[in-house]
Amino acid sequence: MVLTVLDAEHFCRRVGFGGNSAEVAHFAGRSTGSVVNEVLNVVPSLPGRPGFLGYNNWWEDRAPLIDLWMQRMIDARWVNRSGATPSPLVEKLALFWHGHFACGLEKVSNSHAMWEQNQLFRQRGMGDFEDLTRRVSFGGAMLKFLDNETNIKGAEQENFARELMELHTIGVGNFTEQDVISMARAWTGHNIVGWSNTYWDVNYRYYPEHHDTGQKTLFGKTRNWDAAATITELVKGSKKTATARFIARKLWMYFVNGNPTDAQVNEIANAFINGGMQVKPAMRALLMHPAFWAASSRRGIVRPPVEWQVDILRRMGIPAVDAELTWLGPKMGQRLFEPPNVSGWGTHGYWVSTATTWGKGRFVDYIGWNDRVKERFGWLELMNREEAINHICDQFGIGDPSAASRKAVGDWFDVTKANKKWTLKHNGFRIGAMLPEFQAG
Repeated sequence: MVLTVLDAEHFCRRVGFGGNSAEVAHFAGRSTGSVVNEVLNVVPSLPGRPGFLGYNNWWEDRAPLIDLWMQRMIDARWVNRSGATPSPLVEKLALFWHGHFACGLEKVSNSHAMWEQNQLFRQRGMGDFEDLTRRVSFGGAMLKFLDNETNIKGAEQENFARELMELHTIGVGNFTEQDVISMARAWTGHNIVGWSNTYWDVNYRYYPEHHDTGQKTLFGKTRNWDAAATITELVKGSKKTATARFIARKLWMYFVNGNPTDAQVNEIANAFINGGMQVKPAMRALLMHPAFWAASSRRGIVRPPVEWQVDILRRMGIPAVDAELTWLGPKMGQRLFEPPNVSGWGTHGYWVSTATTWGKGRFVDYIGWNDRVKERFGWLELMNREEAINHICDQFGIGDPSAASRKAVGDWFDVTKANKKWTLKHNGFRIGAMLPEFQAG
């Protein structure tokens, strides 16, 4: 299959945060195999550790951390890339894993640990899933967030054990309460440093005196299970198929559409398994799947607010630091480094609500007064109806607006130009950003 311009726009939305005209042109006219190989074979660029990170002031680090990651997503591009240029797919997968392995800065209370986890998603998000799961699980952020810091022999804390299976690997229905008990025992003693003079140290520490070395029955197998062996069993052992299906379904719902069939999930899961539980083969099967390119999948995803924000800021040339994301993001239901709960954020209909829409409205109202927005929409008052519709859609990369959207924009333009011409440049931006085609992925 050779990509049309509309195919290329779709591809840019799914493997990144939308594409400008140069990026769309970069992919249009090429085969699916060619473009998929390009986006999957990028070596991730890793930013250096931010100099502002502290140990006692995670609340002060929150806004700079959000701005830093948002700016990386804004800067990510496919055209004229260099080794230091962020990859859109790498950053988007980092966002996916951030929701999958949900961790919140407020509870972890250590921005160093959250940054290290964020780097891990970026560096290994397309690699070996066992390795990724192990590194996340033995990371201080996850151990603290899911309470394994207090999991010791004789006083087991089961929260981490349950979520490792239910949310991170095999999913509901693939383990028993006995498995939860045994998993918790296997993870006893795998804690964190704890209070260290003046700050809460969440670095991993193993305390052998707190580890249960007794026999444990996990998934029907009785042995002296320890933490690392449980992850191997989940990802590459007896639970491999369940894990592959669970992750395949989540990847499909994030990158393709919200209604995968069992057959489609099995196709991606089989590619995952045959590829040695590496994420890249699963992603290749997903991006090459006919359903990914089908007309029914176009605009078939409600974009999370962060993706929608990034696309707006990229198109308008506005840096993250000017967008007040720390206080505007939560009003849309999504603040980076603070998932709502251990399950992370939902998908699709999860983002459709009155509150989310009002939050988006407040964001575009704030951004709409930026000088760069005024420059891009300042010529609307000199245009006719069709020119204005095309200009607004072009600014947001909407090459296929529906008849309903064209009519709504055109009717608004006619009334506004006749009565309140001075508001065109402000409200033209707002209307374009809130069009269903732009909110969809």
